[in-house]
Parts: sequence; C-alpha cells; structure tokens
Amino acid sequence: MYKIHVEKELKMPINKAFEAITDHANYSLYAGIKKSSLLRSGKENKNGVGAVREIVAGALTLQVEIVDYEYPHKMGYRITSCKPVGMHHPFGEINLEKLDDNLTKVVWQSEFGFKVPLIGNTIDQFVGPNFSKAFASLLRGMEKRYIFFNK
Repeated sequence: MYKIHVEKELKMPINKAFEAITDHANYSLYAGIKKSSLLRSGKENKNGVGAVREIVAGALTLQVEIVDYEYPHKMGYRITSCKPVGMHHPFGEINLEKLDDNLTKVVWQSEFGFKVPLIGNTIDQFVGPNFSKAFASLLRGMEKRYIFFNK
C-alpha cells in the first residue's frame, strides 16, 4: 500500500475551491486528465454522496464513488474500478480549511495498492510519487483557472 499526503494553499475562497475539487465532470480541463464524466449523480447533490465519475488519466481509467460530502469542507471517495490493472483503494479524502476570504488550505490524502501478484508493491512505490505530483498539479490548475477567470 502507498499513502499519499498533499497539502497546498490555494488563493481562492473555500466554496470555490470545494466546487472545483468536487466537479469531476470537468476534471478534463486540467493537465494529465484526458477525459472525465459523471456516470451517476449523487443522492442529494449532483457531485455528492453516491455520485460516480469516470476519469481517464494516462493509461488508467478510474471509476470513483463519492462516499462523504460535507460542503465546503470535506469530500471522501473510493476508487471502485481501475483498468487496465486492478487497484485496492480503501481511502481517499480531501479536506479544506478556510484561512481567510481568499485563501484555502487543502489536504488531500489517499491510500492505494495495485493488484499485481509479486510486483504490486514495487509498482505502488514507483507510481505513488507520480500520483502525489498529479494531485498537486491538479490543485495548482484549479487555482490558476480561478485566478484567470476572476481577475
């Protein structure tokens, strides 16, 4: 298993940061995401608990289910499908904290392991740091997009 922990301060209000993070249908606006779509809307909110998204990033196609949604502070998720190689994903959570009106602290944590006999742990250790960089890049992209459209 590989554990990811990314912390970033975004120069944007907490509600705008939360909306960008939870809007998976538009993740394809950001570098590294080839395609993103909402397969099933959430029960009480389109992007909330029960929502399922499909994200294509690099060679991976992931289906992500939202399991916790506390506007504008927290989103929990689990990866239910990963192709072409299986993945065990027991934990994924993004927490947001308002630092001031235009500054939000984001803490993104995830834990995963690829289901490949004998070499799965080696793959985790190789891919994990790249996932950390991808999460940080995604957050930077959200911040840049917000700043660009709100000058």
